[in-house]
Amino acid sequence: MYRSPIPLPTGGIDQISDDLAIPAGFARRVENIVISSNGVFSRRKGRAVVRPGYGFHSIAETDHGILVGKGNGLFRIHPDSGAPELLGFIENQYQPLDFTGYNGNTYIAGASGVWWIPAEHDTLLPCGVSLPDTKPAISAHENGALPAGHYAVAMSVVSPWGEESPLLPLGQVALESGGGIMLSGISGMEIDYSINVYLTQESGGAYYLAEKFSAAFSQYLVGTFPDGAIAETQHLKPLPGGQYIRGRAGRLYVAQGNTLWFSNPMRPHLCDAAHGYIQFTGDIRFIEPITTGLLVADSRGVWLVEGDDPVSARLRLISPTPVMAGSSIRLPASTSLRTSLASAAVIWLSSDGYMVATETAETECINSKRARIDVSGRGKTVLTDIHGTTQVITLTAL
Repeated sequence: MYRSPIPLPTGGIDQISDDLAIPAGFARRVENIVISSNGVFSRRKGRAVVRPGYGFHSIAETDHGILVGKGNGLFRIHPDSGAPELLGFIENQYQPLDFTGYNGNTYIAGASGVWWIPAEHDTLLPCGVSLPDTKPAISAHENGALPAGHYAVAMSVVSPWGEESPLLPLGQVALESGGGIMLSGISGMEIDYSINVYLTQESGGAYYLAEKFSAAFSQYLVGTFPDGAIAETQHLKPLPGGQYIRGRAGRLYVAQGNTLWFSNPMRPHLCDAAHGYIQFTGDIRFIEPITTGLLVADSRGVWLVEGDDPVSARLRLISPTPVMAGSSIRLPASTSLRTSLASAAVIWLSSDGYMVATETAETECINSKRARIDVSGRGKTVLTDIHGTTQVITLTAL
């Protein structure tokens, strides 16, 4: 009997060729197998339960350890014992979170908001300094050195690390013969925070800093002429929640549905409510920073938001191939892939298989001759090392 040798599928998977015309070295389906770069086969290692339970919806390896979302809680998993450590609660969050590291901080985006863990700290904080739930009352007072006039009054809250909240207008006060302005009913803030009070000058116009004092006071008399710094957080708001978050060139970017929000320069937790966004067609499917700008995928393909200033940036389509939402990942500079490009910076899963982009937004599809992928679902891509070989693995949910 003649026996025809069947070659091992060292080339990988071929989903396109006819069953009787699959080229040598390719297979239709491979399960639980690792193929090294020189064609050596080995079985993939099994799995072990680290922490049993239910309600887990998110996981990421960050500078603050392995973080896991479970229900409304954010936990850090101990690398040896697998024991969960509760870092804090994320209100109304029972769906996937997105994580990114920027300037040593870890940022987390969800449908209901954005949070962060500062570098060298383990405290989960809302992104942006919160204003008090109850607005303080203002009234004219006979004591003080303010000249007679009409003053508009506003306040902001400053955190212990120097971050300032959006400006909160409190109203107007008329001083018929001069004096001061009393703030009362100040409550609901930590005592290590401080309050900035801004006034317009007698002729109106912009807000200028008049007083700065501890949030421990329940009332405070403002009697100093406003000749300090001009208010810089007027018309700003904390970044809204969304599906994806990344940092680049002093800004944070959050994708919320079809809208890309971006923070103000050097104020990464605040954005311009009227002008700090770009709208795309269909829901945004991923965002990734590269040297020449920000990659943004929508229903039309992958776009480059060119340059460092998104307000004046030009949008350029770099790939019309549909992509799977959430499947992108930045690649370490040391990663070597079989591609004609000099070096790949970002990889994602498209309808033609994996696609890569360089730091200058050159793109190439690696598997277009062998693969067709249903990209209607959502994916999560990780890099892993198997027997010294770096592998790109995408978990998909259709």
